[in-house]
Amino acid sequence: MLLDKLVIIDSKYRDTTYSTSSADFTIGANVSYNIPPKKVRLKKLIIPFSFYVVNSYNNKLVVNIGALDIDVVLTNGNYDGTDFATELQSKLITATADATFTVVLDAATKKLTIARVGAFSMILTDSTINNVIGFGDADLTGAATYTATKILSLSTKYINIHSKGISREIGSYRSTSKVGRYIIETIPLNQNFGDNIVYENTNVEYYDFELLGDVDTFDFYLTDEYFNKIDLNGENWIVILEFV
Repeated sequence: MLLDKLVIIDSKYRDTTYSTSSADFTIGANVSYNIPPKKVRLKKLIIPFSFYVVNSYNNKLVVNIGALDIDVVLTNGNYDGTDFATELQSKLITATADATFTVVLDAATKKLTIARVGAFSMILTDSTINNVIGFGDADLTGAATYTATKILSLSTKYINIHSKGISREIGSYRSTSKVGRYIIETIPLNQNFGDNIVYENTNVEYYDFELLGDVDTFDFYLTDEYFNKIDLNGENWIVILEFV
């Protein structure tokens, strides 16, 4: 729907030919809109807080026992510290068939310690859960116990709104799980799971809009603070753009 200089976009009308996710989609305007190549800003958005902290983009830990790399995949969802430690320990034991694995969350430091009887490796270069469990990106080998260097992170602090067609950034970096460019807005989160995230942009800064001629498609995708894609679990969201 087009109102004067406003373009209102609802992800439920996205082009399924190009996307199956409401958090990463291309959408065609219901009419071609002749937008002068001037400036644009994100004016308002409404996003349901329906995404999980642990999701399909960050739920895998790879461990090695002997010569075998084993994928340990957690169930998607939101956790408190105790439940998360229990979940990770359970999935480690199940995936490795090794009941000596333990996962302990230190109540004071909020850091995880992962251990077993006998040495093992954490193949963090192939894992996606590193930022959640507080470990870096380098593999850890030769020990029976590993303690995280950062605290357990079980909340999303902000989300990034990306648009390749609108952003003034130049570049083409885009991988399967992480996208770090084309950010048009970053939204801090202080809502609870199940709420609507309603954001009104009070920033008067506009982005240069480089496309010429008629505009009949827009693209958007959402990431968290680590540039992991966000899965809205089938829910849709609305963004309003303002052109000048």
